[in-house]
Amino acid sequence: MTHDPLEIRHLRYFLAVAEAGSFSRAADRLGISQPAISQQMRDLEAGLRVSLFQRRGKRILLTSTGMIFQEHATARFFVRSRISFRNSSSEPGQLRGALHLGVVPISTWR
Repeated sequence: MTHDPLEIRHLRYFLAVAEAGSFSRAADRLGISQPAISQQMRDLEAGLRVSLFQRRGKRILLTSTGMIFQEHATARFFVRSRISFRNSSSEPGQLRGALHLGVVPISTWR
């Protein structure tokens, strides 16, 4: 059996950084420390063996691989969230509460 090194927190953090364009702003939005999110993104890049970000001072841009990963991360985040909600429900099909989702817009023009 293969172990999936990608956890839902990696997807959440990645999408927050991609949207914010900054580790600091993403950390503020997520309520965690900037060093923690930076380390998680370094771990993600190392685990995937790709560069997802171009670091330009405090500004973060997605690499071309990062843009592709962003599309897949968004879809995978929703699938994983749905599975987590389904598994946590005491009664199958009986979810309760509010679900707030954010979508990262993708621009196709430069």
